[in-house]
Amino acid sequence: MKKLLLITLTLLALSLPKTVMAQAEPDMRVNSPAITELREAMRGHVAQLRPLLESGALGMKMDGSIAVRDPAGVPVAERQKLAAVINANTRDKAALYREIARVNGHPEWEQQIAETFARTLLRRIPAGWWIQDNNGAWSQKQAAAD
Repeated sequence: MKKLLLITLTLLALSLPKTVMAQAEPDMRVNSPAITELREAMRGHVAQLRPLLESGALGMKMDGSIAVRDPAGVPVAERQKLAAVINANTRDKAALYREIARVNGHPEWEQQIAETFARTLLRRIPAGWWIQDNNGAWSQKQAAAD
């Protein structure tokens, strides 16, 4: 009886479409015109913010968002423009996660995608950039040990 049940379940699994079986987790490499546009916009934001990230005026939060770490490092005249770029980057990241989830056919995966991106981003940022932990404390990323 157990053998018959096992054979039946195996045949049932084999008859399911491959996309149902294979999609246990998001494909982070999917693409669409919206994904391409969002990634380009985010590259532009980071290019604008890079000098302030390198100086330590800005840092990364654990969720992958960018925050002002040292307001004194940002000239008063540039603070409004800086806030607009940070807000645009945050908005575009959320839209990117939503679009990747949509293209994967699983809108419920949006949070999982956001968490995966944040972990990857924090691993890839250069040593010396500042990271804010979940308690609000800032520390500089250390160089990886060889």
